[in-house]
Amino acid sequence: MQKIKLCVPLAALGGLMYLQSAPPEVRSGAWTTSGAMTEARTGASAVRLADGRVLITGGIGANGVIETAELYGATGSFSRVAPMLHSRSEHVSVALEDGRVLVAGGRTRGDAALSSAEIYDPAADAWKDVGVMNVSRVGHTATRLADGRVLIAGGEAGGATHASVETLDSGSNRFEYVSSQLSSARTRHGAGSCPGAAPYFRGGRL
Repeated sequence: MQKIKLCVPLAALGGLMYLQSAPPEVRSGAWTTSGAMTEARTGASAVRLADGRVLITGGIGANGVIETAELYGATGSFSRVAPMLHSRSEHVSVALEDGRVLVAGGRTRGDAALSSAEIYDPAADAWKDVGVMNVSRVGHTATRLADGRVLIAGGEAGGATHASVETLDSGSNRFEYVSSQLSSARTRHGAGSCPGAAPYFRGGRL
């Protein structure tokens, strides 16, 4: 059995993956079937919590954009948790330093782009609104910085692709523009960071 360390972002969930609460182990490159989610969804977002469980939010279900959320545990099963305050798909989610999760942007019913953001507290199984981004975003990225702030970059809305970047301070719940923008406007790109290094962005489309 080969153990490896990776520095890659967890992408939006488009299907089922087998995830463990312990660091991932590569077993000859094979996939293992997990249980089924509580409902079918596409355009959802997934993020790993501090305790190893995975929070899956939103997406498009059988009747359109949904606000439901569920947790995937180490036993390989999914369970419902409190729904988000707003239905959304193609949004981002990122774990905060204190164990809570930020969810921001995406599309809602009627194909409208969202600027709203909310935070999930796993301990209380509760959501709270945390204001709005400076611009509506779909296909953007969210990366937690070393100082605990969240960097939100790019995306699109209303037919325009963004190069703008903003941060959220989860202590004050304030979104603020960053003075420097991306080198080019991009959406549906990737982002990530490694310890001691600046965030990076890759791919996407104009």
